[in-house]
Amino acid sequence: MSTNELTQGQFQNIELPLIARSLTNPRKHFDAAKLQELADSVKASGVHQPVLVRPLPSWRQEDILREYAASATLPVFELVAGERRYRASQLAGMATIPAIVRDLTDAQVIEIQIIENLQRDGLTPLEEAEGYEALIQATGITKDELCAKVGKSRTYIFNRFKLLDLCQEAKAALREGKLDASRAELIARIPDQKLQLKALKALTETFGDGGELRLSYRSAKIWLEQNVMLRLERAVFDIKDAKLCSDKPACTDCQLRTGANPDLFSDVDSPDVCTDPPCFHAKEAAHHAQVVAKARKTGMQVIEGEEAEKVMPNSHFIIGYEKVENHIYDPRTGGQTPRHMLLEEFFDKAKIKDATRLIICPHTQKSIKVVTEELAGELDDLLDQAAAKGKGTPKEDKAHAKARLQAEEERKRHELAKKYETTWRTRTLEALRPQLLAGVVSAFQPEVLRTLLTYLCLSDVYDFEEAIALALDLTPDDPAHGDTDALEKAIQAIPDTELGSRICIYIACKQASDIEQWNDNQRVITPAPALISLANSAGLDAAAIQAQVQEEMREELGVQPKAKGKKSASPNDPAAQPTTSPPAAAASPAKSKKKAAKLSPEEAQRGIAVAMQSEEAAASSGAAEAGQQGEAAAGAEA
Repeated sequence: MSTNELTQGQFQNIELPLIARSLTNPRKHFDAAKLQELADSVKASGVHQPVLVRPLPSWRQEDILREYAASATLPVFELVAGERRYRASQLAGMATIPAIVRDLTDAQVIEIQIIENLQRDGLTPLEEAEGYEALIQATGITKDELCAKVGKSRTYIFNRFKLLDLCQEAKAALREGKLDASRAELIARIPDQKLQLKALKALTETFGDGGELRLSYRSAKIWLEQNVMLRLERAVFDIKDAKLCSDKPACTDCQLRTGANPDLFSDVDSPDVCTDPPCFHAKEAAHHAQVVAKARKTGMQVIEGEEAEKVMPNSHFIIGYEKVENHIYDPRTGGQTPRHMLLEEFFDKAKIKDATRLIICPHTQKSIKVVTEELAGELDDLLDQAAAKGKGTPKEDKAHAKARLQAEEERKRHELAKKYETTWRTRTLEALRPQLLAGVVSAFQPEVLRTLLTYLCLSDVYDFEEAIALALDLTPDDPAHGDTDALEKAIQAIPDTELGSRICIYIACKQASDIEQWNDNQRVITPAPALISLANSAGLDAAAIQAQVQEEMREELGVQPKAKGKKSASPNDPAAQPTTSPPAAAASPAKSKKKAAKLSPEEAQRGIAVAMQSEEAAASSGAAEAGQQGEAAAGAEA
């Protein structure tokens, strides 16, 4: 059969050997079990939706001849869409497959394959990114045009493209499911491959028998900010200096600064964060080299090597010296004043120069300007004397005075903005509250319910990811994990009739996972009244469920079975109270073999109530004891 025998755009049954698989299909992974299920369905009832093919392009003739050299039949069509149905038909032993033939360009094929696969499940994030890249290369469209074509946000598309920058190890972890897309996107932002491997190890580390990830998404972001992303505001060098390192641009012009790509770093709170630590540290080293050279040129003593190790046993402690840049208490003003300003006020330049040193920290390689403790002590004495004589504030240079003025103006602007926000919000709330109580706004309107669900989820977007995922039916690779824009979009897609149920599910999930909190330096179990109320409202017996679990955990909880012939113990009877002792102390091995008496729901409720009261009493007792010890210590000092 040739292409001339087929009518373009019409449905035909084509022999399977006449169709060759596409080389540009973004889907590379096919689940064997699901493919076999589809093959069984095809064998039973056939293929219900035709595949899309095109006449084999001329540029594929060479690879077709090579691949099918041993075959009696050479393909004359190329598969465009429907590879799962094609593979399943082969597994099912089908001779033909329903197909539609269309004349398509390479660019049209790639676009169809990308969009067709996006509308189906199972396309991995990396396959999706590779498909987007192929589409742009084939069609020449921009990323913004791609966003409109596939119906995705700029942030989503840019994050997907960033996955292509992952090192091979991270890509493999993403393909194997050891790394989810949201964490992979965090790692992909790192331009240095060695740092990517370090981040991959940290973000995929697990604990426990269940293989749970040690770092949550929120903790992973914090880890990266502390170990990879460096705030330029804390740089010791001039971030506008393009000559500091000849092969590197100024930080303000660098494409690896978060502000240079706001779509990719929409979750980072500052535009001036460096994502290239090797470059950052190279500039630090260049800056410190300049500082050392300048110090030596002026005759300043530089302390480094073994001598620096003796002076600085760690990066925070200096023996025999004090930092020049330190802010110290000025008794004349009742506040902090930079040490270098005070030195210039009380000593001549020759004395300051003679007592000043530059230490090259052996732990961080940073240069630190210090003065001897003798001069620092002399300065403290002079400050005390000046304060006793009632002298005025230290003299300031114009630059310092201007900085203080600007800081004061900024403080006033902030306070004014805060006052404005507080005023209008309070006034709006005062006007809204009686309207809500009067029933002007129905709490069951879809817009109100959607607003409530959005507020609840966004308030806890990083703390209760699992609760949000369960409430909104998010898959592990859903971009809504940790992405507020995608999360709002997911909530907008929820049908109006499901909003109330989703809110209830979220509240129940949150209470089910929020088990304990710290209170007066002690961990205490948090109650779950909303979960119990929702369960009872749904016709479930929460007390019976609690009783069943307590029955199963009788030995661990230390609840003793009822003795035959005796009345049930009162809730206030210590013998009836559950204990928090270790299981080994709860019952002897001999007793544990006896059949446990079944607890009634009322007894279970009493036991749980007593246990919670005991815990609260223990916490109160601990706090009271700590208070008594504090009073005793205060009395001893007095």
